[in-house]
Amino acid sequence: MISPLNLNQVLDLETIQQKQLWGDALKSSQLMMVYAATGVGKSFFTWALGLSLATGSRFLGTDCPAPLRVLLAEGEMGLAYTKKRLGILVKSLPYSPRGDHFRVLSKDHCGGQLWNISNPEHQRRYNALFADCDVIILDNLLSCAFPMDRRDNEFAMWERIAPWLFMVRDSGRSVILVHHTNKGGQQQMGASTKMNWLDTAIELRAPASASGIDGMEFELRFTKTRDIKRSQAQPLLVTFQDDGLGVSRWGSSPLLEGQEATVRDCRARGMNRREVARATGMSLQAVQRVWEQEDLNI
Repeated sequence: MISPLNLNQVLDLETIQQKQLWGDALKSSQLMMVYAATGVGKSFFTWALGLSLATGSRFLGTDCPAPLRVLLAEGEMGLAYTKKRLGILVKSLPYSPRGDHFRVLSKDHCGGQLWNISNPEHQRRYNALFADCDVIILDNLLSCAFPMDRRDNEFAMWERIAPWLFMVRDSGRSVILVHHTNKGGQQQMGASTKMNWLDTAIELRAPASASGIDGMEFELRFTKTRDIKRSQAQPLLVTFQDDGLGVSRWGSSPLLEGQEATVRDCRARGMNRREVARATGMSLQAVQRVWEQEDLNI
């Protein structure tokens, strides 16, 4: 018979302290999702984070304290394209991962399609690979979570997937799920109940007004957080562009700063407040705040 614990018993429990892996956004024993529309840069961003975790380096202004063992399960592009993309990202690192701290399981290893995480037999295959991992990246959910037969559906699939993910998480490992947005482009694809199981969710969006940089840029927004101070979960404008020496580097700034620059540029071109709001996707109130601040600075 199971007996619930009283308050004192709960407070006296000896529990394992979670470690910060990438600030408070990603800790040990956590589930994270990164989702975005096709082409925004979710794989590039997540792989770069994984490489930073594997090297114990800094990423977007936040330290990854110590080198971790990272496994990337890649289910879309295959080894040839994966090699090309990792070659670009490694150049932006201060140093390369040592030994086997960053490993890749490609769909090419699995017969053209990643093993299905909704299949208990395939879950056991993953478990064998996860034995010495600290962080697992599953890129992406559409390529590794699919029905087992014609009668299977998404809700039944996730009744099998969720307990497995919790088991991986509770073993001390962190899992980063890469996913697509739905047709509306504002929410992760499929059943919204997945959000309930996550510790952190990050949405990447194409910027409302592109700056035309030679590289990549997107907005990073935290859509779900646990134990993260509000000040540490502010939206960012993220860039990946040439540093002038032939190597692309990551950069970030508070999104508000990028929006302010956009409003100033639009205003200088003679646009009024409503035109700026429509062009940038910002609320009229947000445009008004920047506009009034500019008036004070004149």
